[in-house]
Parts: sequence; C-alpha cells; structure tokens
Amino acid sequence: MPETSDYVCDIGSSYAQLKAAANAVPKNIHSGSINPRGPPGSYYSDGSRAVISARTIAEFADYSTLPDDHPLYEPESRGVGTGRTPRETDRIQIYTAARGSAFHLYKEMPADSEAELEEIVRRELDSPPVGDEWVDVHETVAESDVAPHVDSPAHQKDSYETLVERICWEVVDASRIHRKKWRDVDAITIGKEVNFIAEVDGYGWGGRVDRVNIVKEVSEAIGQGAFVSELKFTNEIRPRDFLQAEVYRHAFDDFAYVDRPLDAVIVRIDIESETCEMKSSLDEDWPGDEAWKQFRSAYDRYYDNYHNVDAWLQRSTDRY
Repeated sequence: MPETSDYVCDIGSSYAQLKAAANAVPKNIHSGSINPRGPPGSYYSDGSRAVISARTIAEFADYSTLPDDHPLYEPESRGVGTGRTPRETDRIQIYTAARGSAFHLYKEMPADSEAELEEIVRRELDSPPVGDEWVDVHETVAESDVAPHVDSPAHQKDSYETLVERICWEVVDASRIHRKKWRDVDAITIGKEVNFIAEVDGYGWGGRVDRVNIVKEVSEAIGQGAFVSELKFTNEIRPRDFLQAEVYRHAFDDFAYVDRPLDAVIVRIDIESETCEMKSSLDEDWPGDEAWKQFRSAYDRYYDNYHNVDAWLQRSTDRY
C-alpha cells in the first residue's frame, strides 16, 4: 500500500503539493452539451480549446462485446453510443448536473438548510432542450438508471415541481448517508468540483472531479493515500464508472510534479438501503489497466464514428 508521501516528488507535505496542484487547475473551464446537430455528448473548454468529456467516452464504450469473464463486461450497453439520443442525453444531464451541484453545495451549508436547498435546485435546474417540455425531461430521467427513485410522470400534475422535489429529497438523504459513512475516514478535502482539461498519451479530455482527498490514516473502506473521489447515485457501480474514475486519476499529472497518478474511489450512495458502496483503486480487483485500455479504444471509435468531432466541439463552445 502506498504511503501518502509517495504521491509527490518534491520535498514538502503531500497536502501542500496537491493543494497547489488543485489551485493550478484553470478556473475558467466550463462544460456544456455538444451542438444538437453534432455527435452525442458533452465537452469541456478553457476558452482556447474544447475537448470531449471523459463521461461521454465512458458512456459511449461498448462493454457487451468484451468476453463475459472480463472485469468490465456488461451484458447490454445502455450508454450514449448504443441507446440514448443526443436529446435524451441532454435531458438527463439537466437533471444530474443540478443534482450534483446541489449535493456539493448543500454539503457545505449549515444544518437545517432545506429551504435554501430548494432555491439552489431551482437555480441549478437548467431549462429543457429547445422544443422540449419538463414532462419530456421527467419521462427520460424516470426511464434511465441515473435516478432510480424518480417515478414516471404519468400521474404527476407538474413535472418541474416533481423534479425539484425529488432532487431535494435525494440530496438531503444522500448527504446524510455519505456523512455517516465518511465519518469513519480520516480525510482532508483539498479540492471540490474541480473542472479540468487533461492530455495523456495524445488523448485529450475534460471532466469534473467531485473531490480530491488525502486519507491520512489507513481506512478499512478505501485504504490510505491521495484520492479523486467520485460520488454516484445510480443503483449499481457500472463499468463506465471505473473508466471515468480511472482517467480522472491522471488529471493532475498536467498540473503538478506527481510521482504517480492519484488513486481513485467511487462512492455509490444507495438511498434505499442507506449505505455507501466504495470501490478503491487500491482494491485488488480494481480494473485500472483494463479501464484505461477501454477508454482509449472507445475514444478512438468515437472519433471514427463521428466526423469532424473537434470542429463540432469548438462550434459548441462558441455558443457559450
């Protein structure tokens, strides 16, 4: 198991080095959906260039063609590349982006801040895609696996109010569950919702790291070291989650003298069972090399399938 000091090659504390790395990430990076006329997915941009989001590639990957004993095998791929239309992807992103932002903001607020949370959710819940109504967003979210507790809009009078209510409920409950579980982990948070653009081995992508943590003492749940933490609300940890977390590990290589990639932890918050499932890159069965291999393969295939991807990315960010 690596020591915390293994993550930096300069003299000084790992906290100071990684804090400097987090602060070195450009602050003007924004994200958005690719132009509806272009390929499916989303992008990240720093104003001078736009890159595909790691999440888009992770969802595009086809895990069903892998051998059934492969650690990333999934019987049926349900991602962007094989199931969802660009419009459906946009609808889902509206919900998950609002929920994610509200969750992280709520965790920094004082106790009993439910009224303020509702205001945050209303502010963060973006408008439906052009030509859509809130009932369309509601229906797509209910049919996906991103929000298992959102029911069909068939018997709901107001889809917008229903989505606001469900996000608030999920955020409050998830925050409580996460806080209870994380209490057993002696960790320092040095970065929150860190948008980044990275390039490794010629592959450029962007993303948003939910948390960058240093775990000071050996934890039974995730071990010890420096971690990027990914929080998930889905009903299971899926192969695409491993791909996303694995490539996020490498993001800080661009911004600091890091001896080795940070480790990663996926924290799946299960509201129904009130538990947190944690998977760490320190686990023996973490499919790190395979995830990186599949990410590059899916990246190449995405660019092969869709013409002029870079032009579409730049055209999309020009609307920002």
